[in-house]
Amino acid sequence: MDVQDTRDYDKVKQAILTKFEIDLETYRHRFRSLMVIEGETARELQARLTDLYQKWMCPGEKTKVQIGDAIVLEQFFRMLNPELKVWVKERNPQSSKEAADLAEAFLAARQQKRRAAGYFSQLSHVSRTPL
Repeated sequence: MDVQDTRDYDKVKQAILTKFEIDLETYRHRFRSLMVIEGETARELQARLTDLYQKWMCPGEKTKVQIGDAIVLEQFFRMLNPELKVWVKERNPQSSKEAADLAEAFLAARQQKRRAAGYFSQLSHVSRTPL
């Protein structure tokens, strides 16, 4: 980071967050955690959850529809089998619809591969006689 940039708070903050690999997924994970900090009061817990929600969802920057879709996307990922979840997440879908389209494409390709494998295994069982 350039010394001139240290005067810009947002740049410094982003550099620190990047250095420690803190992103929206980090805040989502912390928000969904079931841990209560020892000695934390109910009001402190509520304030912490509100802060994590704000950092995760950024409600000032998103519409109600975008926030709802982010929640649907999260639940969608929770319901996928692990292999499919990893494959879809690696493609970084920006919406639940895009994630569903990716999942459908993955499953269609897998189904097509299975059909092809079955076809070729049938061919290998055919006895061949030389001409």
